[in-house]
Amino acid sequence: DPWAAVNRIAVNPTNADMIIAATQKGLYQSNDHGSTWDPIAISGVANGQSAADVKWSSDGIYIWAAVGGNNKIVVSPNGGFSWNRVSNASPLYPGFPATQGRIEIAISPSDPNYVYLSIATTSGATYGVYRTTDAKSDTSHWSVIGVKGPLFDPFGSNNQGWYDNVIAVNPTDPNKIYEGGVDFYTWSDQSDWKLDDAGLGGGTTNPYY
Repeated sequence: DPWAAVNRIAVNPTNADMIIAATQKGLYQSNDHGSTWDPIAISGVANGQSAADVKWSSDGIYIWAAVGGNNKIVVSPNGGFSWNRVSNASPLYPGFPATQGRIEIAISPSDPNYVYLSIATTSGATYGVYRTTDAKSDTSHWSVIGVKGPLFDPFGSNNQGWYDNVIAVNPTDPNKIYEGGVDFYTWSDQSDWKLDDAGLGGGTTNPYY
């Protein structure tokens, strides 16, 4: 039963009748405020694979989702009427990351062109954070803004990115994000990565605990 586990629900900000659910059997869409649901078929993604995340842009036009065993990223450029897989194998997406483990998606509320991905490896370790500033382009460019290192490792030595992995964009500043895992980080194009003063883990051995 796809509804035995639902990882995320996204509602069209401009039309509350339109809903997409990321279930354990893939993406399901309703256009009648949840009375009926239909599975979403996407070319290049096998049917019935679990969907980890789905986010709807504030203008109601673009939808981003992570689907499949290695969390393939897919996008709808027209409110859910059609879907495309986003892949580093395609020249349409320069700089897009290789397939990894769990991926969480964040879309800027103030500018849907800004999309961020928080990516764990298949083992749950920190892989990186990627972003694009032209997500609504037919050829979006992606860049890496965070990689695992001494100053940035949100999923920690326990490799918990398969479990605690969250990312959000500041509501008014598309260039500032918040990244949560074992510890909590902020990033902006002005300050780079900063470990928050009130870290959320690590015990008393962590100086930021």
